[in-house]
Amino acid sequence: MWFAVKTCPDPGRPDNGDRFGYFKVGDTVQFSCQSGFELHGSRERTCLESKEWSGSLTTCQDGSKLGAANFL
Repeated sequence: MWFAVKTCPDPGRPDNGDRFGYFKVGDTVQFSCQSGFELHGSRERTCLESKEWSGSLTTCQDGSKLGAANFL
């Protein structure tokens, strides 16, 4: 008997960042940002039994622009 492997949809790869991991139920993906960018959202997300990802959308934002905004 053959069973389909349960997977989550692609969680995306942040612009100016990277993603490592697999999409099977129980797997965790990790996110990182390029130098000069700050990670916002979840650094790790886990593929749940419901075929949805834990956590929140991950983005990489320009750290120099974020710092400048604090002085305006």
